[in-house]
Amino acid sequence: MDGIPTDGHLNLHGAPGTVRAENMITVIIKALNEEAHIRRAVESAWEALRVAETAGWGAGEVVLADSRSTDRTVEIALAGGARVARLADDVPRGCGVGPQLGYQYARGQFVCLIDGDMVLDRDFLNAGMRYLEEHPRAAGVGGGVRDVNVVNLEFKRRAIRGAADLRAGPVDRLNGGGLYRREAIAGVGHFSDRNLHGYEEFDLAVRLRAAGWSLHRLDAPFVDHHGHVIGGYALLRRRIRSRYLDGIGELLRAALGQLHLGTTLRDLPEIRLWLGVYCGWLIAAGIAVAVPGWAKFASLAGLMALPIAVLGLRYRSAALGLYAFVAWNAHAFGMARGFLRSRIPPGEWIASTMAESGSVAATARSPSPSLRPAQAVVVCLAIAAAASALAGRPADARQAETRWVPVKDRNLAIAEGSPLDFSALSPPGPAGGSGRVIANPAGQLALADRPDARIRFLCASLAWSPASGSYPDKPTADRYARQLRIHGYNIARLHFADAILMNGRANDFDLDPEQFDRFHYLLAALKRNGIYWMIDGMTSKAGGLGGVDDRWGNEKDLKLAVHVDKTARLHWRRLVEAIYGGVNPYTGLTTLADPALALVVLVNENTVEFTTILAEPSAGKPYPDKLRQPFNAWLEKTYGNTAALRAEWKSLPPGESIETRNVSLPSSRTERGPRMRDLQRFFVSLEADTLAWMKAEIAKLGYGGLVTAYNNWFTTETDVSRIGLPVVSMNAYFDEVPSLDPGTTITQQSSLDTRADYLRELIARRRYGRPFVVTEYDHLFWNQFRREAGLVGPAYAALQGWDAICRHGSGPIDLSFDQPWPHKRAMLPYGISLDPVARAGETLAALLYRRGDVAQARTGVALPFQSFADVTEDGQGRLPDAMTELGLLTRFGLLSGPAPDGVAILPRRAHTAADSFADRVDALRRDGGIESNNATSASSGVFESAGREIRLDTQNRLARVVTPRTVAASYAAAPVPLQLGPLTIEAASGPALLAASALDGRDLARSRRVLLIFATDAMNTRMRFRDTERRVVEDFGRMPVLLARQTARIRLASETTTRWQGRSLHLDGSPGSALHLTTGGHDVVLDLDNAATSHGPTTFFLLEALR
Repeated sequence: MDGIPTDGHLNLHGAPGTVRAENMITVIIKALNEEAHIRRAVESAWEALRVAETAGWGAGEVVLADSRSTDRTVEIALAGGARVARLADDVPRGCGVGPQLGYQYARGQFVCLIDGDMVLDRDFLNAGMRYLEEHPRAAGVGGGVRDVNVVNLEFKRRAIRGAADLRAGPVDRLNGGGLYRREAIAGVGHFSDRNLHGYEEFDLAVRLRAAGWSLHRLDAPFVDHHGHVIGGYALLRRRIRSRYLDGIGELLRAALGQLHLGTTLRDLPEIRLWLGVYCGWLIAAGIAVAVPGWAKFASLAGLMALPIAVLGLRYRSAALGLYAFVAWNAHAFGMARGFLRSRIPPGEWIASTMAESGSVAATARSPSPSLRPAQAVVVCLAIAAAASALAGRPADARQAETRWVPVKDRNLAIAEGSPLDFSALSPPGPAGGSGRVIANPAGQLALADRPDARIRFLCASLAWSPASGSYPDKPTADRYARQLRIHGYNIARLHFADAILMNGRANDFDLDPEQFDRFHYLLAALKRNGIYWMIDGMTSKAGGLGGVDDRWGNEKDLKLAVHVDKTARLHWRRLVEAIYGGVNPYTGLTTLADPALALVVLVNENTVEFTTILAEPSAGKPYPDKLRQPFNAWLEKTYGNTAALRAEWKSLPPGESIETRNVSLPSSRTERGPRMRDLQRFFVSLEADTLAWMKAEIAKLGYGGLVTAYNNWFTTETDVSRIGLPVVSMNAYFDEVPSLDPGTTITQQSSLDTRADYLRELIARRRYGRPFVVTEYDHLFWNQFRREAGLVGPAYAALQGWDAICRHGSGPIDLSFDQPWPHKRAMLPYGISLDPVARAGETLAALLYRRGDVAQARTGVALPFQSFADVTEDGQGRLPDAMTELGLLTRFGLLSGPAPDGVAILPRRAHTAADSFADRVDALRRDGGIESNNATSASSGVFESAGREIRLDTQNRLARVVTPRTVAASYAAAPVPLQLGPLTIEAASGPALLAASALDGRDLARSRRVLLIFATDAMNTRMRFRDTERRVVEDFGRMPVLLARQTARIRLASETTTRWQGRSLHLDGSPGSALHLTTGGHDVVLDLDNAATSHGPTTFFLLEALR
C-alpha cells in the first residue's frame, strides 16, 4: 500500500521500527466485518499519526481490535500496517470488549479509539495532543463526529434529536471515540468494561469524572462515521439479537456500590423514559385484567396510539413516531435483561491472538443465565424510580427561586440626561453632514471632510424579522433612532432587509409597500440622529425571489449561484437597485447616493467554501455539481491540457481529463493534495471575479462609497480573497445557538476556557492598511458567561484599533419589555435588547470602545500574507493559536503592503513554523513590543496587553480592564481583594461583571460622578432545561426576566475629599433607591446588592460627590 508502513510503526525521525514511547500514540480501531470501510480507517489513522509525528508528538501505531470478523477485515488491516488483535472463539462479543482488547495490546501513552467504519481526520491527533498538553487534568478529548449515512429511521431520529455530548466544549462523555491519556485510564482500572454491550463510552467517562478528570470535545473534525446502511427496524432487530440494548442495564449493574452510581443515575435521562414505558406496561396489564370485552381492546389500542401520536408530532413524521415507540419498548426490555446478566471482572485479560506474536492464553468465564423477565422489570422499576428521585423534576430543580429575582422595570427607553445618556458621544448634525465615510491613507474609517480624524463606529444590529416586529411605524422609528443615539450607537446595520421586504410576497421583486415605506422612514430617522447606515446588498439566500416560505433558511441558493451563474448575478443587481436605487421620499436621495450610507456588505457571508457547506445537505456531497464545469474551465485556463495537469498533480485517475471537462471535485473537505489546493485556488478566482463585478455594478447604480464582502469563514483561502477588499469584515460567535427548538444545546463554557478563540478568529482576519469591521459577534444567551462579551469584545477591539464592532441581534435595544411579537415575549438567543446582561455589556462597550477608554496598542506584529503561496493545508488551514494569541497582547494583522509605524514584521510564512508562543513573547519583550514586566505566561493561562490595560487569567476565568477612566472585571469567583486601579472588590458572593466608569470627563480616581455596572446572569420565568448544567433547553419560558441575585463590596479610593451619595438606577437610567455608603478619608465603601432595591433588580448604580 503506497505510503503506508507495514511494520506496525510510524517513525519519521528515528531508526526503522523504533518508537519514542514517552509520547507514542496508539490508534485502536474496533471492528467486526468492516471490509468495506477498514482500508479508509487504517489509512486515515496513519495519516493522522504522520501529522502528529511531524508536529513533535512522538511515533505511533495502529491496532485493530477484531471481534472475529468473517470477511476480509483482518487481511486488509494487516496489509495496511496495523497490528491485529483477534478475539478468541470462546469470548462473547460486545461493544465493551473491543476497546479493552485493543487497549491491552496498546503500547502508547495516549490511546485514540475509533470504529472500523470511521475515517479519522488528519489533524485531530495533533489538535488533541495539544489540548491534553495544555489541560493536564483532561483525561480525554474528542471532536466533531459527522454521520455520513443518515438514511434509516434510527439515524434520522438521532439527527433530529441531537446530542449535547457531540457539541464542542466540556462534555460528560465522548460518544464516538476520542483520544485518551493512558495515565488517567490506569487510575480507573480499565479502559472499557468487557461486559457491556453498549454505553461503554459513558461508563469510561463516569469513572474518569468520579476520579476528578475532565473530558472535552474540540470544535474541530474528529471522524466521518459511515454507519449502518440498513433499515431502522432491521438495525433495531440486530441490536436486540446482539444485546446492544442491554447495555444500559449492564451499566447500572456495574455501577452498584461504586462512587459514580449517583452520577450514572442522574446523567442518563433514558432511565426516566424507560420508567414511563414500564408504567405503560403496568397500565396495559391492569387493563387486560380489569376491563371486559371490546372495551379492553379499545383501551389498549388508545394506550398505544397516544404515545405514537405524540412522538409523531414531535418528530413531524408518523413513521418516526411509530419507530420511536417501538424502540422505546425494545430499550426498556433490554435494560431489564442487561441488569440481571452476570459479570466477569472487567480488568481480566481477554483471550485473544495477536497477528504478529501468536496466541495469548486466557480463559473467559461463561455468563450465567438471566433471571425471569418479570423479576427484571421489578428491579429496573426500582432503579428508574431512584434515578428520577436523584435527577429531580427537570423544571423546578433548575430554578432556585430564592436566587432568581424577577425584574420589575418595564420601560427600557433611556431617560434623556440620565447617567446612561451617551448621546454626547456623537457630534451634532445629521449623518453625512461632513461627507461620506472614507478609508483614509492610514487605512482607518474617517469622514471625507475630516480625513485625519478617525471614527470608531459602535454598530446597532437591526436584524429584525416578522417574529420581532419588522420595521417600526413612524412615531416608533423616531423614538427608536433617538434611543440608539442615546445608547451611544453611531451606525446601524440594516440586516435581512431583503427578507423583510419580500416576506410573504408571491412575485419576484414585489416589495411589501408598507414595510418599504417604513424602511425608508427609518433610514431618514437614523440619519437625522447622526447614525450612519451599513446595508447588505443581499442577506437572504432567496434574495428577491417570490413564493419562498422561509426567507431566513436555506431554501434557495443564490449566495453560491452569484459566483457561477450570470442569471443569479443579474438578480443580485436588480435586487440592489430595487431596494436601494430608488429615491427615498423622506431624504430626497437614493439610498446608494446618500452620504449617510457608510458601508455596503455586497453579500452577507458569501465565501464559496461556506456556501457549499450550507448546500451540502441538499447536494448530498461536499461540493455541488454546479461547481464542476466552472472548475474544469478554470483548470483548462490554468493548465491548458491534461498532460500539464497530470504533471502538476503527479497523478490523475483514468477517465478524468480537461478536454472532456470531467475532472472531479474533491469528495471530502478533509482531502488534502493538489486537487484540493487547486479547488481552493479556483475559489479565490471566483471570489475575486465576483467582487470585481459587484463593485463595478454598484458603482453604475450610483454608489461611490466603501464596500466589503466575505465576512465569514476562517481558512487561509478566504484570507487570500480578502486581499482585494477595500474594507475587511468578519463575523464570529461564541457558543453559537443553531435553533430555538426544544433540545437545542450549548456548552455553557467560558470564552476564556478557549483563550477567547472566537475573538482570535476576528484578530486573525484584520489586514493592515485597510479598515476592519466586525459585522457580527456575540457570546450568546443563555450561556452563563456571556457577561464576558461586554468586556472582552470591546476592550480588544479598542486595543487592536478596529474601526467598527457590531454585536449581532434582532435590534440592540427595545423601548419596553411589553411587546406582542413572538420573539419579544421572552429573552432569546440573538435577542440582546431584552437581556439585561447583554445590555449592560453594550453600555460598557460604549465606554471602553466608542469613547476610547481602552487605548490602541502603540506596537503590533504583522504576518506577511500576500498570495495563495501563504496558505496552509492547501487552503483549508487556519492560523495557529500560537500566532493569533499574540493578538491578546498587541495589535495583530495580515500584511500585503508596508507596515504601520511601531509594527514588527514576522518572517514570511511564520505561521507554518514551529516557533512557540513563548518564543514570540520573549521576542516582543526583548524588542520593546510589550513591557519587560508584562505578566503574560501561556503555561499559567495569563495574557496581558501592551500598555497593561487588559489582562486575561484564563485558568481562573477572570478578565479585567484597568484604564484611567474605566475599570472592569468579569469573574467566575473573584480572587478578593481584587485590585482594579482605584477600585477594589473586597468581597463577592458569586460570578458577575463589575465595572466603574467616570462620567464627568475626569479620571476615575478624581471623578465626582461614577457609573457602576453590576451584571450577573439572567433567564426567563419558567425557563426549563433537560439537565442540571442548563445546557439543553426544553422551554424558553416567558416574561418577566429573572436576574441572578449577587452582592459585592467595593472600595473606591478617590482623590476627592468630599461627601458622597449613591443610588441604584432603573434600567432606563432614572434614579432609584438611595444606597448606604461608608466613607473614611478618601475611600468610599459600598455594599452592592443587585436585587435589594425598591424597584427590583438592576444592573446600574451611580455614585456622586456632594457639592
